Amino acid sequence: MRPIFILLSLMTFFLRGFENFSQDLNYGKYEPFEVSLSTVSFEPEAEAVVIQEKCINLFFGAALHSTVHRRIKILKESGKKNGDIAIRYFKGEDEIQKISKLKAQTVNFENGNESITKLSKNDFFEVDEGNGWMEVRFTFPNIQIGSIIEYEYQLIDKGILFLEGWVFQNQIPTMKSIYSIDIPEYLDYKLLSQGVNTVSYDFKTNRKGVYRWEINELRSIKEEPHMNYVADYLEKVAFQLDGYSYRNNHVFGESFSDYKKMFETWQDLADFFIDHKPTDTFFNENYEDVLTIHLDPENNDPILKARAIYDFICENFSFNGESGIIPTQPFSETAFQKRGNRAEINLALIRHLKANGIKAHPLMISSKGNGRSMLVAFPFADQFNQLIAVAEIGEEFIFMDATNPDIPMGYLPLDFHVGQGFILMKENSGLMDVQLPHKSGMHQFTNIRFKDNKNLLRETSLKLINYDYFVKPPVSRIEPSDLEKKQPDFLLDDQEKILFINHSLDQKGIDKMTITLHTIKEIKNGGDVYIIPFLLNRWKSNPFTATARTFPVDFNYNFTDRLSAKIEMPQGYILDDFPEEISVSLPDGSITFSYMVSLIENIVTVNAVLSVKNHVIAASDYAALKYLIEIISSKLTSPIIIQKNENFSPNMPDTSNAP
Repeated sequence: MRPIFILLSLMTFFLRGFENFSQDLNYGKYEPFEVSLSTVSFEPEAEAVVIQEKCINLFFGAALHSTVHRRIKILKESGKKNGDIAIRYFKGEDEIQKISKLKAQTVNFENGNESITKLSKNDFFEVDEGNGWMEVRFTFPNIQIGSIIEYEYQLIDKGILFLEGWVFQNQIPTMKSIYSIDIPEYLDYKLLSQGVNTVSYDFKTNRKGVYRWEINELRSIKEEPHMNYVADYLEKVAFQLDGYSYRNNHVFGESFSDYKKMFETWQDLADFFIDHKPTDTFFNENYEDVLTIHLDPENNDPILKARAIYDFICENFSFNGESGIIPTQPFSETAFQKRGNRAEINLALIRHLKANGIKAHPLMISSKGNGRSMLVAFPFADQFNQLIAVAEIGEEFIFMDATNPDIPMGYLPLDFHVGQGFILMKENSGLMDVQLPHKSGMHQFTNIRFKDNKNLLRETSLKLINYDYFVKPPVSRIEPSDLEKKQPDFLLDDQEKILFINHSLDQKGIDKMTITLHTIKEIKNGGDVYIIPFLLNRWKSNPFTATARTFPVDFNYNFTDRLSAKIEMPQGYILDDFPEEISVSLPDGSITFSYMVSLIENIVTVNAVLSVKNHVIAASDYAALKYLIEIISSKLTSPIIIQKNENFSPNMPDTSNAP
């Protein structure tokens, strides 16, 4: 977001007094408890801990000066890696942000004596990360178990339209995290806070415009099973300028104060982006500059027309890998190069759709991992990080991202599966729901039979539908020639060998794949025969093993799996044991599962249905989810057991399975 920050030229600023909270942490001064600290009470397994960190903010004129101080204790050998530090900031062409007054030191304590190793200027390295981004990197020397490392720096930020704010959590546990800001009377900011502790904190002080948060005992940021977007649920605060006062000079020499309101409505925010160069070039309603798309003149179906235009853009425009919401070049340059960032390609798609009579608009979203679990209901611009397209056809809205030719129209990357987006129009801009209708799932149909009482033959038809096709599980990546080199290891029964595999797409070839799979398993002489009905399963074992959960579970998309197996028992065999029937669900019905076994004559039929109707499960429901997935995994990996009937004679009717 930093490249679009406005540098405000406020006419008259008056510095105010500053309430000093620095007594919480003094550089180079250590308390006895810090020296003796060897474990963290709320996270005993921690390898290192942030003892305390603070960010103190004060405005000087039209720039925000932030003093950051962080102190870390190394608790284990593996914690030494926390001595590698990178401070990221946006420099841009106008030095919008600047790092200064950087200092750092390692402190060791031996026999009650303090040993300090300070870093010099030559130990700090500035690295250009591209697109205006910079990093200051350094490594603490002489780190040992028990070392305290700390560093302090000042960040000067001239882009005060959006303030980055503060994230209270770290990759290691944090004992105390402090953020304070002194907002002068001539500036008004809207606050966006996130996280249970941050939202509920009473941040107002006895001074107008001075706010302070102090969050304690924060667990480390760790990836958990089925949670790839931890950043969306972190404890943090951010700010957007809501308005500012300024002094204006009249032509006759009089001066008076005035007030400027920023982004009072969603339309104000939309106009800000639409009028921004070079975004405005994509909104030009003269369509003579669009590329010629050869559409079927007899095709009047707007959906098919839109799909043809979408496919044309995907095939003829290449994505340069840069995301964002702002184009860096005008439409003419994008059309000439046929290459651009995500905003440029999707704006080009919109322009071509509109040129062919289809209503289309830009849609800004906060993709998963951007740090926003939900959008706020007021025009807060800094919460968006991606621009996609939405076409309005009849009463249907179709969402598109033309940067990936492997994803057809109407589907989005998994990290774009969000609840809402900000639609930009000439009028009536605002938030809208993002609904992606689909029928994703894996449908598995299996026939199992015996051959000469020596081998178990299995014929499986696996249908991967919608997002299950795009995600492509391991079985869909196997080519027949691969079987000669190595058998895959994802089958539930590792004694089965794949004889044949074939892939086929549906007629349209856009959102379904059918995989035909034949396997064989040798039956050992005597004893019971164990048959796992379904060789493919989402969870070979329960991925949720932890006793507690910090963040929600996210399965990425809703899906329904339908599994059916028929087992033909040869004469002389009886059904000995099988998993009990069951029908279970989470209390709110967001996940349901049923499993049923039936026997008719010599045919054993197993049917199972797993349906995820809400792919995000709250951490508060983790215990129930863990228990449910344990049941599902157990049922789908348990075998059907058949055995020979010792009383069976080939010369007598087989009634061993009769009721």
